[in-house]
Parts: sequence; C-alpha cells; structure tokens
Amino acid sequence: MVNATFGTVEYRDGGVIAVPVTFGSNMIVPSKTICQFSNPTSDPGDGIAGIEYFYLVGENTAYELVVQIGEEKQGQFVLGFEGSVLKASSMVWDNIIATATLTVSYNTIKPDLIDYEIPGDYNFGEKFYVLVEFKTVVTGWHLNNTITQIFIEEGAHIGTPTPYKWIGANPPDIHAPVVGELSADKRFIGTDWERLSAPPAGTPTPGMNNFSDDGEEWHGESGQYFLISFEVSTTARGIFNLTLRQPSILRGPVS
Repeated sequence: MVNATFGTVEYRDGGVIAVPVTFGSNMIVPSKTICQFSNPTSDPGDGIAGIEYFYLVGENTAYELVVQIGEEKQGQFVLGFEGSVLKASSMVWDNIIATATLTVSYNTIKPDLIDYEIPGDYNFGEKFYVLVEFKTVVTGWHLNNTITQIFIEEGAHIGTPTPYKWIGANPPDIHAPVVGELSADKRFIGTDWERLSAPPAGTPTPGMNNFSDDGEEWHGESGQYFLISFEVSTTARGIFNLTLRQPSILRGPVS
C-alpha cells in the first residue's frame, strides 16, 4: 500500500488551485486517473461540476495536483486517491490510498457591483450616504482607498468618504433610508454597520497581514454590503456620482 498526503492548498490567478501531494514511495509518473473527486455531503454549490480540467505533475515523492475551476463557479469538492501506482524502487504496481481526504473550497464569481443607492440630492453640512451591494463577498476595500482604488468620483466632490461594511446576520435593504447618526462605537444606531479598518502600520511584505502576494495591496477587510458616509462640504457643487473602477482591486475571498 502506498500512502498519499496533501499539503496546503494554493489559490492562483485565473481560478487555478494547486494541491501539493506527497507519496510514501518514489513513483513512476502516475496517471491522473488515480485522483478521485466527489461532492461534499452538505454543500449547495457547484461541487465537482465547477472543475474544467486537472493534471498531476512532479517526480519521486513530490507531486502537485493542479485544478482549473470554471468562471462564475462557487462550491467545494472532496479530493482522495484510488487505484494503482508503479513504484520506482521495485517496478511493482501497488494500491494507493490517501491518509485523509481533503475538502477544497473555491469561488470564481466575479466581484461585480450589482446594486446601489445614491441619493439624488445633498445638503451642505449634512450626512450623505451611498449604499452598495456586490455579487459576492469581496476583499480589498479599507478605510483609506474608497476613491483612490475602489470608485471614481464623478461630478461634485462632496467630502471625504468613510466606508462601512455590513456585519448583520441578514442582508440589509440597501434602498431603505439610513436613519440615525454615528454612535460612540462607530456604528449607526440600531443597525450593524462597522467602519472599515486601515491597513496595518509598517512596510508590507508579501503575505503579511493579508497583503497581496506582491506586498502592495491589503485584503484584510471583507464584505458584500457596504455603506459610504460623507459629511457634505460647503464647497460641493454639481451632481455627484460614483463609478466602480475597472479593473478594481477588489477580489473574491477564495480564487
């Protein structure tokens, strides 16, 4: 019997998932047909139907299973092994078995903006609220980048934006009027809006504190529903609008 163990799953660009696999003996390049995919018992997503293709590469005991997920898919699959492999040491076929199955989550749904509420008018010195809804949970928005990296401000510059994310148990009605002012704990009275955090202090390095692999963008905040609060400046003039930047730095939480 030849054992197979899984390493840490790596999510790459373009919906590619790489799973390190370590075999108990040196292998002659095995067929990918020994990889067994199945659906979880309790997952309503796309499951194995989201997999477009896969291949197994490596040598000796160290291999990598590379899985390509289709676009606009979300779910999980369970990975195991079954079948025979050829041992390099003896050139004898032997059964392979995974020491434990591995459940892999994926999400290639694009973080598109699908709904929003922008009031038609504003008043000097008063609060002005914009509410937005994305197609899926997104990461990458933080306290300081609403205008510089998420949205393009068009027309009037009405003030400095302060972004919040929804942390309530049920989705908010983004078309309902926002009632109340900010309370001492930085939430709106009677609601579940939480102000976004600023990126951690210091010079970022790849992978540190949810920075991206290039160490430049912070993806520590996540949410699907957001509120942007403005204190309208007395210098604001004209019609105000926001347009999502294309491309935006926002991404889904799992590739």
